[in-house]
Amino acid sequence: MANGGDSMSARRVLIVEDDGIIAAHLQAILGELGYETPPPLASGEAVLAAVMAQPPDLILMDIRLAGGISGVEAARRIQDTYDIPVIYLTAYADAAQADQAIATTPYGYLVKPVDARELAVAVEVALHRHQMDRQLRESETKYRTLVENVPGAVYRCAVEPPRRPSFLSDGVLALAGWPAEDFVTGRVLWRDQVPPEDLAAADGAIAEAIARRAPYEIEYRFRRADGSLRWIHDTGRCTFAPDDSPVCLDGVMLDVTDRKRAEAERLEMERRVLHAQKMESLGVLAGGVAHDFNNLLQAILGNLDLALYDAHLSPVTRAYLETAVESARQAADLTRQMLAYAGRGRFVIVPVDLSALVVENLAMLRTVVPRSVSLTTRLDPALPPIEADPGQMLQVVVNLITNAAEAIGDQDGWVTITTGVQDCDADYLRQGRVENTPPPGRYVYLEVTDTGCGMDEAVLERIFEPFFSTKFTGRGLGMAAVLGIVRGHHGTILLSSRVGHGTTVRVLFPAAKSQQAESRSPAAPPMQRPQPVPGAAEAGIILVVDGEESVRSLVMQWLQQLGFMVLTAADAPEALRLFGERPAAFACVVLDLNMPHQDGVATVAQLRRVRPDIKVILSSGYPAEEALERFVGHAVAGFVQKPYSLDAIRAEVERVLGLGHMSAASPPVL
Repeated sequence: MANGGDSMSARRVLIVEDDGIIAAHLQAILGELGYETPPPLASGEAVLAAVMAQPPDLILMDIRLAGGISGVEAARRIQDTYDIPVIYLTAYADAAQADQAIATTPYGYLVKPVDARELAVAVEVALHRHQMDRQLRESETKYRTLVENVPGAVYRCAVEPPRRPSFLSDGVLALAGWPAEDFVTGRVLWRDQVPPEDLAAADGAIAEAIARRAPYEIEYRFRRADGSLRWIHDTGRCTFAPDDSPVCLDGVMLDVTDRKRAEAERLEMERRVLHAQKMESLGVLAGGVAHDFNNLLQAILGNLDLALYDAHLSPVTRAYLETAVESARQAADLTRQMLAYAGRGRFVIVPVDLSALVVENLAMLRTVVPRSVSLTTRLDPALPPIEADPGQMLQVVVNLITNAAEAIGDQDGWVTITTGVQDCDADYLRQGRVENTPPPGRYVYLEVTDTGCGMDEAVLERIFEPFFSTKFTGRGLGMAAVLGIVRGHHGTILLSSRVGHGTTVRVLFPAAKSQQAESRSPAAPPMQRPQPVPGAAEAGIILVVDGEESVRSLVMQWLQQLGFMVLTAADAPEALRLFGERPAAFACVVLDLNMPHQDGVATVAQLRRVRPDIKVILSSGYPAEEALERFVGHAVAGFVQKPYSLDAIRAEVERVLGLGHMSAASPPVL
C-alpha cells in the first residue's frame, strides 16, 4: 500500500472539493501514496469539463459543491458516459441527498475530516473493486455474446417438470416466437407447446440420461406462437451438486425443421429410386416371360387353328379344341398385360373420350362384377379427350373394376366409375405411384371407388408388383398392367385405401389439345378358313427363320396351305446358307428377332449384302415399336407380333408381295 509502485504511478485520482484546505490535505496524502493527483477542482461544472478532457482513474467527489451542479449530479452525468469509480466526501447529508448518492452506485463514502489510513484503504479498495467489476462485465459480455451467437437457444432450467427456465438466451424468440421473458416468468410453458406423444418420449430420454449421468440428445415437434409446427433438436446434460443431487439442466435447442424436411425428402427419393429399380427389374422379368410365352402360344394357337380347319372333326372333338383355343387366347391376353406392365405394350394412339368409352362398354363392364355388387357411374359429359390407345384404356377400366369387385367379394357392395378433369400442380402429382412424376397441367381422370375390404400400407406398397396378389385365385397382373399402361401414356395413379373402408384408384392422363375423340376399341378379326393366295405359286420361295421348331413348322404349314413354296431355317447361319445358294429364288424372308447365334438385325444386314432388295417380314413377341427400334438403317418390309394368326401372316405377306387384295405400294413398316 506504500509509495512508489509502477502500477500505482499511473493511477490518476481527481479531487473535487470546494474547501481548499481539505483538498490540499487529500492531495498530499494521495501523493505520498504514489497516486498522480491533478490540481483539485471546486465545482461540478469544472469536473465535467476535466473528465471530458482527460478521464481520471478515480474521483473523490464532495457531495456538496459550489455552483449549480452538486457532486451527486456531476457523478450521475459522468457515469452516463464514462466508467469511472466515485468515492463521495461528505461532512453531513440529508436523507434525500443520501438516496440520490446511493442511486449513482458509488465505490465508497469518506466522512470529513478524512483519516489518511481510511483514505488509502478506500481508494485502493475502490480501484480494485472497479477493476474486478470491469473484468466481470467484460467476461459477462464475452460469454453473453458467445451464448447469443450460438444458433438456436441456450437454456438452464429446473430438473423436474414443468422445467421452467432460470435462463434462456434471446435466440428463443426466433426459435419459438415468444421472448425469453415469457418462459422465464412462466407466462408460457415450453412443454405445453410439445405434442403429448413427443413430450412423453422426451421426458423419458431426459430421465434416462440423468440416471446415467450422461448427456441427452432428443428431437421433438414444437408449436410456435404463430401456430406452425417445427422440429427441435434439444441437447444438454444435468448439473449435479456435491451430494450428487441433480441441480439443473443446461442445454441448447436448435430448429432442425429444414434438415428433417430434407431428410424426409431424401428418404422418399431413395424409396422411389429403390421402388423404380425393383419395378424396372420386375418389368424386365415380365417382358422376358411374356416374350417366351408368346413363342409357345404361337405354336399352340396356330396348331389348334389348323386342327379346327379339319372338316371331319366330330362335334365333341371340335368343342374340346375350341375350349383349348379360348384358354390359349386368355393366356395371350395375360402376356399382353405383362408387356403392358413392362412398358412394351403396343399402343395405337388416337383421341379418346373416357366418358364415352365407359358408356359404350357399360354392358360388358357390368358382366365383370357379380350380381351382389352394384356398378354406378358419375361421368363428365363434356370431358376433353386424351391421346391414348382405346383398347388399352378399356383394359385399364376392366382391370380396375375387376380388382374392385374382387375386393368386395361375395358381400353386397358398390363400385363407382367417375370421370372428370382437373388442373394438377407438382405437389399433387408427386403423390402418384408412377416413378417419373408427370409435369403440372390439365389432366383427365378416371376414378374407380369400391366399398370393399380396403388395404393396409404393406399391401399398398406392393399392389403394382406383377404376380403379387392377395387373392388365392389371382394372377397379380391386373394392377401391374394398369401401371404399365398409365406409365406408357405419360400419366400417373393416385391411390387411397383404408382397411374396412374400401379403396379409391384415380388414374390421370394429360388432356389432349385435339377436341375430336374416338372411344371404340378395335375389334378382333374373325377367323376364316385359309384359301390359297392368287399368284402364290409363282411368287417365289418364302424363307421362315425362327429358333423355335414348333413355330417354324406351324408357319410353314400355314404358308403352304396358302399356296406358297416354303423353306425353314433354325438360325442365321442356316438361313444365310440356304439364301446364298439361290438368292434370286426367294420372294421374302419371315425372320424372328431373337435367335440363337445371331439376332435379326445382323442377319438382315448379311442378307442385304447378298441381295439388297430382299423383302423381310420381322416377327417378335415384343410390340412393333420396340422391335423395330433396333432396325434403324435396315428397313424391313413388314411386321407380325407373336402370337399371330394365319390371317395376320397372310395379310402381311400379301401386302409385302403385292398379292391378293393388298397393294404392292404399301409402305414398309420401317
